[in-house]
Amino acid sequence: MQLTKRPWNLSKLQRLLIVLCAALYVLAFHPWSHATSDGTGGVYAGAGAMLVLGALPSRVRLLSAIILAVAAAFVIFIGLRAIGVQA
Repeated sequence: MQLTKRPWNLSKLQRLLIVLCAALYVLAFHPWSHATSDGTGGVYAGAGAMLVLGALPSRVRLLSAIILAVAAAFVIFIGLRAIGVQA
């Protein structure tokens, strides 16, 4: 099956695991406690992309899911830079 036609089908347990991984990722890097804000935008953008992947419905195609996750990470990254958080 082609990548463009493959559906993004996840069970509820897999979606929960993605959300758990996003939370652990943020907790592991704890960007709120760094003396400098270097790299904190990337942590939040990565966690946001994971949350988007966990929240997408089953009818979305795999390639569309990947594009949406990357777009969400980009928007979070740019938004944080706009408010002064260094990435």
